[in-house]
Amino acid sequence: MRIRSLLIENYRAIENLRLDNLTEFIVIAGPNGCGKTTLLDALRLIKSLYVAEEWKRWFGEFGINVEAPTNFATLFRDARKEARIAVTFELSRDEATFLEDRAENIALGLIRNRSSNRPVAITGDPIVTIATVKGSANERDQAEIINTAQAIVNSLKESLNFVAEVKMTSAPSLVVTPSVIAAAAFSCFNPDMLGEIEYHGSRRSYARETINAVNVNLGDKTEQRRNKF
Repeated sequence: MRIRSLLIENYRAIENLRLDNLTEFIVIAGPNGCGKTTLLDALRLIKSLYVAEEWKRWFGEFGINVEAPTNFATLFRDARKEARIAVTFELSRDEATFLEDRAENIALGLIRNRSSNRPVAITGDPIVTIATVKGSANERDQAEIINTAQAIVNSLKESLNFVAEVKMTSAPSLVVTPSVIAAAAFSCFNPDMLGEIEYHGSRRSYARETINAVNVNLGDKTEQRRNKF
């Protein structure tokens, strides 16, 4: 997964930034306070807005309660104006094939996570068998799963590129441009088959988790992923 273009307007330290025809290797450099971290935060925000509940965690890291966002204006360079973030991504042919082949499993996860208080992990692998889904889901849910899966396949046949975009005002309001490919690609975690958009900033916090085993021989896997994506 590659970033091919980026537009940021009126977001925190950045007044206006437009980058087109981005290549495989990108270096972000500049003095303190020029907006380097802001750019990375914007990329993670745009990704989180297409993943169930993840966007709430993103806002929480900036001290913004989405249920009562009293300090939403801190995200704007000028709170009187609209902010906009738009990113064009490009999938490799192998990534697109993976999403096409697993479209129904991914669609099932997207639909379940949209309405469930207990989201499931989406990896592209079956969450439950198709027979079980058809037997337990109501007709409306089943139709939505099929339609979403078909939309994923059809969109990928048209183009390997997709655009993720959000417009914000300090009212507050968020208007996210719908993209079934953005939802599928960003919600599915399978790093061996699909590139990931991630950034670990200083504001992020992590809970303690039990670790059973750690494989410290990362060289081969890292090289494989670098060559694939």
